Amino acid sequence: QMYAYEEVGEKKIELFKQTEKLFLFCLETCKDCLGEYNPLTAGYMQNLGMVYHYTHQNTACEDLFQRSLNIKIALLGPDDDGVAITHYNLGTFYDDNMQDYVKAEEHYLESVRIVLKLHGPGHSILGLRYGSMILMYEESGNEEKAGQYEERKEEWTQLQKKKEENGGEPGVQEQSHLTFGGKEIAEFCVNN
Repeated sequence: QMYAYEEVGEKKIELFKQTEKLFLFCLETCKDCLGEYNPLTAGYMQNLGMVYHYTHQNTACEDLFQRSLNIKIALLGPDDDGVAITHYNLGTFYDDNMQDYVKAEEHYLESVRIVLKLHGPGHSILGLRYGSMILMYEESGNEEKAGQYEERKEEWTQLQKKKEENGGEPGVQEQSHLTFGGKEIAEFCVNN
């Protein structure tokens, strides 16, 4: 099997091949033991999709990301941290590998919407999301939207500074609000 990602050396290609084998094994084991419609199975689909993203196996990557997204939405609902991550991964795939900026924007925006809904505008992951969107808008020639997200990222940066000034490290308090299937993790663990 030939990998199209020329920028990685032979050593990295070998590591990607080993990683692919490991994630294929884990995915098949999860499907056999837990079924396809299980959050853990969907997670391994996403992990394998990331390998295919980096090795530019675009058809396989897109298929796994879409299947993972559909399973997570069906099981966890549309407003879940795992769904937000998969939307972001689809956004980076369409942005980096396909230069399909319309689809990339759709998934980036949905990821941001979910994070904002669940965690508010100061969540630590939003800096990464906004940065990715700025680069995408610049690459696609949309300087107006790049500027809008540069402003959002600056607002986010100011929120991070305020958190630090108030004695909290950015990201620490957010961890207690992670969700699983729309419930806070602590609530989910107690009730299930």
